[in-house]
Amino acid sequence: MTLRKAMEHQVEQDEIQLAALRADLLCFEQRYGLSSEEFCARYQAGQAGDDADALEWNVIYTMHARLTEAVKTLHDQLRA
Repeated sequence: MTLRKAMEHQVEQDEIQLAALRADLLCFEQRYGLSSEEFCARYQAGQAGDDADALEWNVIYTMHARLTEAVKTLHDQLRA
């Protein structure tokens, strides 16, 4: 497999994972009536509690943000 094909495959896999993470984030947003961005700001300020949902939401949000950046980087490299 060429490097380009490997990168394209990785992007496809990452986008599948991003969709699943987005679905998880949407569930939290609907349950708590709060955007993930607002939740994250509150969480980082120590205002979102430390129950299991808050911890999980923060982890999923962080994973989503990191994976989004990785996919963007791969797309940029594929365009170069």
